[in-house]
Amino acid sequence: MHENDLKLLEESFKKYYFDHFDLIHVPDRPSEREFGYQQFNSGMARHLAIKNDKELRLMLMNNVPSDVYCSNAYYSFPNLPMAEKDWKEADLIFDIDSKDLNLDCRKDHTCTKCQS
Repeated sequence: MHENDLKLLEESFKKYYFDHFDLIHVPDRPSEREFGYQQFNSGMARHLAIKNDKELRLMLMNNVPSDVYCSNAYYSFPNLPMAEKDWKEADLIFDIDSKDLNLDCRKDHTCTKCQS
């Protein structure tokens, strides 16, 4: 990615994080979850512990990630390596792609061509 493009993206994301943090869902019990993020043109940062929404906002503003991840599991020590986190429980998550349901009405809900 070109440096000017990268700068524009980072500035845009930072502005979004600052102006629209209220639209970002902070999960329940954030202090018990593992967070991670990826910056533009960079690898993953993992095993992060975030105590509350204020810390999440600070992390977003300081690092300006392109992607942010949060575990569905709850840990005693979310910032430690996996073997040392002390797993407590996890939320059950279903990821269902509507294209795999083979419903008769699928064609009514699927855009096959860009309308813009």
